[in-house]
This record gives sequence, structure tokens and C-alpha cells, in this order.
Amino acid sequence: MALKTLKYSNEQGYKIFVVDGGSDPGWINEAKNTGAIIIEEKLDDIPGTHFMGKSRRQAFQVVANDQRPIKSWIEPEKYNMFTKENRTDQHHSPMAISANVIAEGNMIAIPRRKDELASYPTQQKYEELAGNLTVRDMMYHHMRKQYDNDEADRRAPYLDLWVGPRFTNEEGMKYFIAYDGKVKGDAHDRWESIFVPVWQAMLEGKKVVGVEVDYVHPAEQTSFESAHPEYSIKRVDQLTCITSALGKLLS
Repeated sequence: MALKTLKYSNEQGYKIFVVDGGSDPGWINEAKNTGAIIIEEKLDDIPGTHFMGKSRRQAFQVVANDQRPIKSWIEPEKYNMFTKENRTDQHHSPMAISANVIAEGNMIAIPRRKDELASYPTQQKYEELAGNLTVRDMMYHHMRKQYDNDEADRRAPYLDLWVGPRFTNEEGMKYFIAYDGKVKGDAHDRWESIFVPVWQAMLEGKKVVGVEVDYVHPAEQTSFESAHPEYSIKRVDQLTCITSALGKLLS
């Protein structure tokens, strides 16, 4: 799946970087043959409290140094971010639509899955929807302490944060790089590493928006995770960690 992501991105003109933590040399060669730029993972000088967040920040730093004005982060298995109706589509894929929202002047864009996660494992579907709704409720009620209903709605929209991919411009990328893996002294540097920077931008009134996309999760990924209940347990841990981080941030 990762090689499909790399292949499709190159075919559609995207410049893609991969921070690699020690993959098989054969896979590395295949990845390079797609046109991807492979960066050896080196975390010693990267701030953070967990290797997951630190590895992501290394990737953010690499991307920030590239001259292209629109930046994105994506999980390796999500090759369907480059497709529409099961066909590669350079102009109407979730990637293209999301990137265009940044080109229109927004700072951070979060793709929103139109199908309400119909292509995902059942437990994952409800966990992620619950996470999105919980975060929205927490942010909205925090904003209502300072703003009227309409302004709170604008500053705390419903975002499909659990989708994974993030799109941003050069200003927004600074939030992802600057996050040090801690929220008011508490370590929050796994999944939180791509959540907290978004919330910080929202709290500062930056343009953070959701954009509807026709994303269908790869069937092979859904099948694999559905057959392994440890993924369901991990997602419960994920939900707790992320909402705990937001609670601390808003306290």
C-alpha cells in the first residue's frame, strides 16, 4: 500500500518525502524507484517525548525546507487520497481538493470523509466519529466562554481530525514543527503530535477548515485491522490520549 501511495504521488506531480526508521533495503530501493525521497530517521536532535512525534517532526522539518508553498502529511497506507472512484485522478482526488483549499488562503485544511467512514472497520468508524464529536464539543464550549454562538461556531467547526492527513501552508507548518510533545508539562507526543498544533492554531483564530472529500479506505487495510482486535484496543487508547491532551490544553 505504501508503494502505491508513493507511485501515485509521483505520477501526479507531488514531491514526497519519507522518513524511514529502518525498512528492508529491498523496499527502500522500490520506494526510491517511485521517485520518493527517502530520509534516514535521525531523532537525537528532534524535540519531543516519544519517537512517533519526533519522527513526524523530522518529516515536518524536511518539508518546511522545500520551496513548494503547500505542505501535507499523510500516512503511508492511504493511497486512495490520490484516487476518485477507484481510479487515480490528479484533479479531483482528495489530495487535490484539500491542497486547493490551502491555495485559497486557509492555513490548515483537514479532509472530511463524505461517507462517514462506511469503508472502515465498524469499531474504528464509531471510535473516530466519537473522537471528532468530542473534540468539537470541547472546543466549542471553550470558545463560548469568550465569544457568541456564531463566532464560537466559526472558530470551532466540526473537523474530521481522525482522518489523518493534514494540509497546510508555510505559516501553518511552523505550528507542527514548534510543538515539543508536551501540553503544559504533560507528555502528549504520539498521535497528539498532529492534533495539538491544529488546536493551537484554532485557539489563535487562524483559518482552520474542513473540506469534504470522496475518500474510501483501502479494503485490504480494513480487512487486516478487522481481523486483529488489538487494533480496537489501540484505538481506545488513542481516543483517551487525544482527548486528555485537549482537556489539558484548555484547562
